[in-house]
Amino acid sequence: MFITFTMKILPTIFWMVPRYEWMYDLGRSVESVRPVLLHARDKLNNDENIKSVIDGIKALKKELNT
Repeated sequence: MFITFTMKILPTIFWMVPRYEWMYDLGRSVESVRPVLLHARDKLNNDENIKSVIDGIKALKKELNT
């Protein structure tokens, strides 16, 4: 009797979340990520911050591809 197992290898997803001083008011553990993201969505969602994020993504992408 042979037992076979099929294993699927899923891609690993890494979340890169910076830590700014204001974030510590919402908690210091991994559980604080959701409140931080909700705060950012509700209070920091403007054209200036969106441009800053896009510029950061482009710089990171460039570095990771070199």
